[in-house]
Amino acid sequence: MRLSEAIRLGALITAPGVRVFVQKQEKACALGAAAIAAGTSPDLYGLMRYFGWAASTEASCPACDVRRTVLELVIHLNDCHNMPREEIGCWVATVEAPTTSTARSDDDAQGTGMAASLG
Repeated sequence: MRLSEAIRLGALITAPGVRVFVQKQEKACALGAAAIAAGTSPDLYGLMRYFGWAASTEASCPACDVRRTVLELVIHLNDCHNMPREEIGCWVATVEAPTTSTARSDDDAQGTGMAASLG
């Protein structure tokens, strides 16, 4: 699953959160929503395992031109610009490689992760 897809899918199943990663699996920031949708642990370790490219790829903020890693910009857009998570996902799609691949958890390899349960 691509980071942009995970953010948008997670936004469908959680309420928006600002300055909170995941709260009781009900409220999540853009990265928390992505972790939930990808079926990984809702923390930076889980995100790095799935979307490590985003921690090493720099981009410019579409709202203010500050330059940071994609993961940092997702947090920045969510918390500082209050950008809707769906829009953040659309922006991430413009900076991620078309063939971005991700690691798969054991649950996803067996078809039992979040994406499988929603599909």
